[in-house]
Amino acid sequence: MNLKRIARRLWRSSPQDWLAALAGEKRANVDSRQREVGRYAWCLSTGRVGTKTLAALGALNGEVDARHEPSPSLYGLGRVAYDRRGEEAAGEVIREALSACRPPVRAEQFNVSLETSPQVTFLAEQLRDLFPGSRFVHVIRHPGAVLRSGMRRRWYDGHSHDRWRLVPTEGSAAATDWDRWSRCEKNAWLWAETNRWILEFLEKLSPEEYVTIRSEDLFDGQEEAVNAFFGCLGVAPPPAPVIAKVLGRKLNRQTAGSFPEWGDWSREQREEVLPHVEGLLQQFYPSDGLPT
Repeated sequence: MNLKRIARRLWRSSPQDWLAALAGEKRANVDSRQREVGRYAWCLSTGRVGTKTLAALGALNGEVDARHEPSPSLYGLGRVAYDRRGEEAAGEVIREALSACRPPVRAEQFNVSLETSPQVTFLAEQLRDLFPGSRFVHVIRHPGAVLRSGMRRRWYDGHSHDRWRLVPTEGSAAATDWDRWSRCEKNAWLWAETNRWILEFLEKLSPEEYVTIRSEDLFDGQEEAVNAFFGCLGVAPPPAPVIAKVLGRKLNRQTAGSFPEWGDWSREQREEVLPHVEGLLQQFYPSDGLPT
């Protein structure tokens, strides 16, 4: 049975009623006198770019309801969206699930809702459908740093969330080579494919709907990056000393595991990674390519 027929059967039977009831229950628990926030913002990233700190940074402005990984966490749904991209029936299923998992945010003290979890990345299209006027913050971090963190966390090597991690779609060139790649090369493909997907999505938006920021610039407290982040949220940035205090905490910093720094990689590791990351590396880090 194809996916479209499955989807039709799903929405004609009890799961549709259950999801609708769940969404209604969530909304009923919210005080009807509270107004809905005026803007929704979502961070799009590979993960390991400082998303927990981003939520803390956004929360410095009292108008922003900033959350890092609200419940439910949406693990797996993004993978389905990636695997089934372009399929209308799959989009319907995902939007229905999201309508239950992410009901409108209502609170008198907030004007903006911000979610920084990387789990929303591949759900960006459906979130834009559900929340018209959404803003998107693409946070990109140098591949050497993200790959190092992924290797230390044992991505593609028994990590508890590997079952939800992206793999190349069947029939692609990457799928043919996947089994012979090292973990390092798989992580390089993941970094490049995620950022490629994000940039492709952003091309569909108008300039005022998104911003792309380098993680290093934001966490160095560079004024242009900080202003771009808060500007996308539509709120004023807090004073620089307050921002510096949050950025200095380095929330969710990786401490376990061992893998060399970017500049200490072997020639073999560089040769594995370069074909995957070279284009984006030149685009976002033109003066900081692979070490020679």
